[in-house]
Order: sequence, then structure tokens, then C-alpha cells
Amino acid sequence: ISLAKEDYENLVAGINAWRQSPVNKLYLNITTEAAKQGLPLKTVAESRRRSGKEYLTIEEIEAIIDLNSGLMY
Repeated sequence: ISLAKEDYENLVAGINAWRQSPVNKLYLNITTEAAKQGLPLKTVAESRRRSGKEYLTIEEIEAIIDLNSGLMY
């Protein structure tokens, strides 16, 4: 992460900002819903899309998974 090269405080602030962002919160809602229902993420995302709820595409979900896996203090 480029923030880490600049300053540790910026890194921490950036990660914390991401964790509080609406997109990350939506991702967490979708993953929680999928886990509770025992359904694949793709199924839950598509169901939310069809019902007019906020959703992320499976590609967006996969990108967030990749991003989150690289975020460390």
C-alpha cells in the first residue's frame, strides 16, 4: 500500500477510513447476509439487485476481498 511508504499514521488513517466507508459497509452487509443464509455471495448480490436494494456486483465483491486481504497495519 502506498500510504505505508509515506507515513504510518496515514496508513492507519486510510485503513480506518476505508473500514468506515459506505462501500465497505455494504460489502460487510452482503457477506453477513450470505453467511447467515448459507448462500454464495453472487446469489445474495443478484437477489439484492433484483429487489432494488443496494448491491455490489460479484466483480466488485472480489475486488474488495483482494483489497481487504492486503490491508494491514
